[in-house]
Amino acid sequence: MKYFFSMLLLGMSFTLFVSCGGSDDAPEPAPTLGVPSITGLFQPEGEVDVTFTATGTFQTGNVFTAQLSDGSGSFASPTPIGTLNGTTAGTIEASLPASVANGSGYRIRVAASAPATLSPDNGSNLSIAAPTIAITNVTGALNRGGTITLSNTLTGTFAGCNSFTLQLSNAAGEFISPVSLGTNNGTTLNATQQAVLPITATAGAGYKLRWVSSCPVVTGTPSAAFEIKVQTLGVPTITGNLVVGGGVALQLPYSNGPWVSPNTTTIQLSDATGSFANPVVLTSLPTTLGTTGVQPFNGTIPTVPAGAGYRIRAVTTNPQTTGESSASFAIGPLPTLTLAPGTPTFTKLYSGFGPLFATVYTLRVSRTGTINAGTTFRLQRVNTTTGVITEVLLASSQANELISTGSTTVFVTLLNTGTTAFRFRMLVTGHAIVSNELQMNATQTELSTLGATIDAQAISFGNTKTVFFSNSPTTINNQEMLLLADAPTSVFGAATVRMFIGLPLVNENVPTGTVTGRLIVHYLNGAGGILAIYSSNASVTIAGTPTAYAVTASGPFTIPFVSGTVGNVNISVQSVSAAFRVQ
Repeated sequence: MKYFFSMLLLGMSFTLFVSCGGSDDAPEPAPTLGVPSITGLFQPEGEVDVTFTATGTFQTGNVFTAQLSDGSGSFASPTPIGTLNGTTAGTIEASLPASVANGSGYRIRVAASAPATLSPDNGSNLSIAAPTIAITNVTGALNRGGTITLSNTLTGTFAGCNSFTLQLSNAAGEFISPVSLGTNNGTTLNATQQAVLPITATAGAGYKLRWVSSCPVVTGTPSAAFEIKVQTLGVPTITGNLVVGGGVALQLPYSNGPWVSPNTTTIQLSDATGSFANPVVLTSLPTTLGTTGVQPFNGTIPTVPAGAGYRIRAVTTNPQTTGESSASFAIGPLPTLTLAPGTPTFTKLYSGFGPLFATVYTLRVSRTGTINAGTTFRLQRVNTTTGVITEVLLASSQANELISTGSTTVFVTLLNTGTTAFRFRMLVTGHAIVSNELQMNATQTELSTLGATIDAQAISFGNTKTVFFSNSPTTINNQEMLLLADAPTSVFGAATVRMFIGLPLVNENVPTGTVTGRLIVHYLNGAGGILAIYSSNASVTIAGTPTAYAVTASGPFTIPFVSGTVGNVNISVQSVSAAFRVQ
């Protein structure tokens, strides 16, 4: 037993000796980190390289972290900006946070995790400044939809992932809910840039613009306040014939333009109570409205009920603008035109030698309502046999008389019509109105012997006489009967004699019985001068029915020859004609 304890003590002593070791086995010193070297872009989201040295041994799994101080250089709450896994010196590729504030006292250091070790900071202050974007001027069309030009200044560097967004404030200059006017992707902005103001903007003088970037996030300096004007349409003035179908001229004042192309301007007409709930279009045209001015329009009053409460206004499409409405005005009913036969309805005249004659149709045009001054009237004539339509304008004197007094007489001269039926009607330019149709029918038949005595010389008219009358009475017929004698068989000196009888009718049927009128003799000289001599107590007797009239002329009639002059021209008889006209 004693031996056992002695050996135990000897072993313990040996163990103690070994564990104490000698001076060659001292522990290794702790690792250290040197002062880091910093290079890169010192702005929010800027890329920074932090290069550091390391001595000693760092354990497996160690992480080196670059730390950023606050703006005064304090590391009380450092911000990690990048890491590097490893155990030896190296470079940490760090990125400054987007939220870092501008400052000039920043510093950076490196921290190791195993073992926990801190380097000194970089040894000098670092300045961090965010890039800047400023709008220095706004010019151009400062109205809704207007194209504006911005003057921009830019400092700092923006990353390739960056985009610039242009924002518009509200009318008070607040960016509470800014309106985006467009985005530019890239790292730079042009010194001048164009943009389009929203077409829906309201009027105001406090608007501002600013740029906002994404990489880094920078809110630019806003522009000075500017005014956005709203295009204004004034009260249209209207002149012309304010009746249904009347042509009107309009003058639309406008301001605060220009408008945006393409734009359409429409002139609207209210209902008779002044309501625009279902407006009627007077005219609608593509228009380019400038800054300020007056735009003319022409239109036609549509078919609407007559009334005194109508109003007009203008609307545009680009931008959508509704103008002020006019004061109430009256629209009268559609004018009417009535065509009726004149007195006489038409007359047959011989011309020169031989059986050449002209038919002069006499038409009476009447109107109701008001018609525009300067309106043109077109008389249409249809040959019912051939279907040929001929259209002529009324003379300006006749049109003016019709407009001013309400009626005028129109004479239509046709040569050698023979047995022909014509329909007439009047149309109006500027009004959607057409007159009634007036039909005049002529048929030839034989007339009994007709004679006369002129200047004491008896004149007979041969055996062939022609009577013209209507034999197709209808509801649109307004008729007359014409009697035409052929060339006389005897000659008065160098003159020939033509004689005819015209009977304008009141009703559709030719009146029977004896009709009294006067005989008119025309002496024509070689220069075309005419001297007319009248007699009385001439008559014709009409008997029969519209399809078989018998006409007998009284006579012979005696008319003395009277010399005379027309103007300064002496009458030397070249031809003589005689006409009978019912009184």
